[in-house]
Amino acid sequence: MRAVPLTVALTITLFLAGTARAKGPTDYLAPPSACPGALAVGTGTTEERRTLVCLINWARRRAGLRPVAQHRALRASAVIKAQAILSCGDFSHAPCGSAATAAAVAAGYRYSFWAENLYWGSQSLGTPYAAMRAWLLSPPHRRQIFARTVRDAGIASVRTPQFAGAPEVTLWVLAVGKRRS
Repeated sequence: MRAVPLTVALTITLFLAGTARAKGPTDYLAPPSACPGALAVGTGTTEERRTLVCLINWARRRAGLRPVAQHRALRASAVIKAQAILSCGDFSHAPCGSAATAAAVAAGYRYSFWAENLYWGSQSLGTPYAAMRAWLLSPPHRRQIFARTVRDAGIASVRTPQFAGAPEVTLWVLAVGKRRS
């Protein structure tokens, strides 16, 4: 019996400022050829992060917004969150009973704005393109991507043989924010 790919996405926002308005969510989805590796699964975290940032910045440019830059502390925050989700088996912004912002604080990211998108996809639904598409099709996730105040991004991509009963899962954590001045 062939396993059916599964996907789940969650979002949270703190200190949300203005967002861009879209004509249609997928109008902001880059063609896969625009960002190398968009349809690849498990290519390696550096490449996957680069690809997801490319997809995010393609959408933000199309919406007339500034691009985001990868930030070391936000990346550490995303990794901490992904590890907690996997260790507890709790796909939430507050895994293991922690506060939603605990990972950002632990990583030393001092923010005036912070938001987070989570996604997991089984098998072929674990690509950067699949994560971005799911977030664009979800109004709360889309607001994170198009938040005008966002300057920084941190991304974690973790492959696991099984999660929530699904095989070959890629877990994505996207933390975005603006550092406190």
